Order: sequence, then C-alpha cells, then structure tokens
Amino acid sequence: MNFPEAKAASVLYGAASIFGAIGIRGLLIEVLNRAPMISIRRERESLRRVIDSLRGLDESLAAGIVPPSARWEALAALPSPWGRLASESVQELRAAGGALRPTLKRLRELAESQDRLIAAARARASTALGQAAACALLGPGLGLVLYTIAPGVDQRPIAWAIGCAVSFLLSGVGALWMLSLAEHARWAGLPGSRRHWILAVQCAGERFLSILRSGNPADLAWSRACSLLALEAPELAAQWGHALWGSGAAGAESANSSSAAIRSSGAEAAMAEAGNGLRKAVHASLMDGRPCAERVEAGLDALRHDIRVRIDAELAQLPNRALKPLFVCAAPAVLGLVTFAFYLCWLQAAVDL
Repeated sequence: MNFPEAKAASVLYGAASIFGAIGIRGLLIEVLNRAPMISIRRERESLRRVIDSLRGLDESLAAGIVPPSARWEALAALPSPWGRLASESVQELRAAGGALRPTLKRLRELAESQDRLIAAARARASTALGQAAACALLGPGLGLVLYTIAPGVDQRPIAWAIGCAVSFLLSGVGALWMLSLAEHARWAGLPGSRRHWILAVQCAGERFLSILRSGNPADLAWSRACSLLALEAPELAAQWGHALWGSGAAGAESANSSSAAIRSSGAEAAMAEAGNGLRKAVHASLMDGRPCAERVEAGLDALRHDIRVRIDAELAQLPNRALKPLFVCAAPAVLGLVTFAFYLCWLQAAVDL
C-alpha cells in the first residue's frame, strides 16, 4: 500500500471510529433513559415536586395566609399533566369564589398515591431486576472462571474471547427481556404507547370534579374534562365520549371505532369503562336531585383502587414470567460456554498426546 492509499485508509478509519463512538454514546444514553431504575427515580422526583407545591399552598390556606400570585402561577410550571390540571382548576375556583382546599387536597392525594404506587411497584419488581443483573453478569463471570481453571482454554484466547462474547450477548438479551417484563408489569400490562393513560384518566376525572365544584353544569364540565383527556389519550377520550347525555349516532360510531383499538379486558378496558361509570353516577345524582360530587369522588377512588389491584396482579405474576428468559437465553449461554470450554480442553489434550 503506497502513501496516498495509507493516508486515505487512516482517514476513513478515523472517521469510522468517530461516528462509531457517537453512535455508541447515543445508544448508551437511550438505554440509560429507558432503564427502569432511572425512569422510576425521575418520575418520583417529579411527583415530589408536585406534592410539595400542592402541600405548600394547602398549608398556607389552612393557616389563613393568602399565597402570593407568583405561587399560584408556579403551578403551570409543574410537569405535565399536573401543571395544566392544577393551574386551570385553581384559576376557575378562584374566579368563581369556590373552595380551593378540597381540590388541592384531592390533587395532592392523587400525586401521593402515584408516588406510593411507584415505590411499591419498584419493591415488588426488585427480584426480577436482580435476576436481570445476575443474568447479564453470568456470561462474563463464568468465562473468567473457566479461563482460569480449565486447562487448554488459555491456549486459545481469541477463540475463547469470541465464545465469551456470544455468551454475553445471549445473556444480555435475557437481561433486557427481564427488564422489559418488569417494566410491563409495573404499568399493569399496558403497552408503551398507552402507559400514560393511568395518570391521564385520573387527572381527567379530577378535572371534571374541580369544574363541578366551580359551579359549572355537569355537561359542560364533562365536555371540558374529555377535552383535557383528549390531549393525552385521544382513543380513550373517544371511548368516554364528549357528550354527557346519551351517545347519539355520531357518538356510537366514535365509540365503536375507538373500542376496536382498546382490548376487551385488562387495564385499558377498565379505564374505558370508568368513563361510563362516572357518567352513570352523574345521571343518578341528577335524577335524584342531589349533588353529584360525592358519587364522582367515589367513582374516582374506585378507579384508583382498580388500577392498583391490576398492577399488583401483574407484579405477582412477574417472578414466574421471568423464568422464561432464564431458560431461553441464560441457560443456553451458560451451557454453551461450558461445552465450548470442554471442547477446547479436548483439543489441547489431543495436541499434547
């Protein structure tokens, strides 16, 4: 190879190394952002910020101190969807002269329940996360041990390195599989594109309740709450329907088209059915001539309990589901590495003879 070709080759090699490093860095950042522990920590930090803001306002009002305007405006800066929910609810109640503390208390309790739910799910999924870590480290650890104690393995370091790399990739796939199962169970079996429904549906219900308390009619409150839900979960909002009274032809057609995208069972169907439950609660209260706020609160509490039960059921099945990656990925990686070590030992023994 002459000098120009060598120079061109070195330039191409350097460029490939740079772009490869950039790609690996981006992949690592994406993996870390999606890691369960990091995502859980980030969610809990956001919830603590929401809880502290709402508790501070509630305690100030309980002490007879009117918070300054800057503290009310700071609600809009809270993480989504809390900022929009709290800011609009408080603004309407202040404009209508309604009581602020019941709404602030319910919003704070919702954030606290989400924080407790995340903490409990993290504790329940810790076994699967430990299995995933052990599965990822199983290949390299076993490879190092066999390289140290097995005769003849150290005579073929390149072949052994390739075998360890294959074992590590297979066990790594098993570890990622376990992490995916743990994350799936933590969100009550919802797919990734619909996991935000759990919070969105409860925020929409609290928004409906706050609009009712500000003195607005039930049909207007329902329509505005569904509009808020449509920003986060359009399919679920279409299933709920924007009309409080009846469905009509257009409403039935929209409900049928949206229900085709929602499973007939599981957490998705429970959240879709919650809209019908809240609507029936309002119908019953209006026909009895009684305020519907209490029945709406009971319906929202029942929805919160149902979601918690479904998450607990998914987490209870997680240890059994985590066995599948162990048998499919980890066991072949270990057995294959041990078999390859015996093969190298046999080759070395044949050479010695």
